[in-house]
Amino acid sequence: MDTNVVNNTVVQVPTEGMTRRSPPAAPFHDTMEDLETSLAQYYDVQALSLRTALYRLAVLEQRDGFRWRQLFFDHHPGDAGHRMMADLAVFLMQETALDLLLDPMTPEEEAELRRPLPGPMYPGNLSPAAPMCALGPSFAKLVVKTTGFHLTDEGRRKWGYVATAPGAELVVRVDTRRSGGGAAAGDPALLPEVMLFFHYLKSYDHMGRAEIRCVSGVVVEESERSGEEVAQMALSDGLLLDIFIPEATG
Repeated sequence: MDTNVVNNTVVQVPTEGMTRRSPPAAPFHDTMEDLETSLAQYYDVQALSLRTALYRLAVLEQRDGFRWRQLFFDHHPGDAGHRMMADLAVFLMQETALDLLLDPMTPEEEAELRRPLPGPMYPGNLSPAAPMCALGPSFAKLVVKTTGFHLTDEGRRKWGYVATAPGAELVVRVDTRRSGGGAAAGDPALLPEVMLFFHYLKSYDHMGRAEIRCVSGVVVEESERSGEEVAQMALSDGLLLDIFIPEATG
């Protein structure tokens, strides 16, 4: 499920299986959208659904100009799909503007808008105190050792480390002094936790496997990832590591 935020409005788009070009396609209800929409309801923000707006036209009627294959590229909206999303957002703003002209907000309603947001809907789902994103040259500053890996953009202006032979090694030092889970969630029995997300490229040719592990200072399960992709395309993927810091438990 892809979720986009437009002007404090949640826009939900259909799942990958729902927009599949060949059967069996996922049914209307086979989606995380209803669960994710509850997040919009919890924070009292609008939620727009491309699935609801287009399903009858795309699947039941299969009307020309509204079929999934005309609106989506794989499971992402294409140009036509994004125009549909824009139409939904513009329609919502137009209807809201008309409603405010006919029924202006009261002082009580305006005061409600200034109230602080409630706590996380999911317990412990707190934002990190000091998030960090390191790409390209900024990621290179975290590298303390490299054997066989080299930094390149491969002529595509998308920088990353590439290795072309087995046994290559890339060692990165990350500052884990940033809260966001574990004990920060209010449970002193939990270890302080930091989430580390690695972005890597997958493709259908000339890709290998890599082992990712932490070597000091933290506790984390080892993980192995493959860069192979069955489909005839190159795309990015990610690996999320939950890192626990035993030294901070006191």
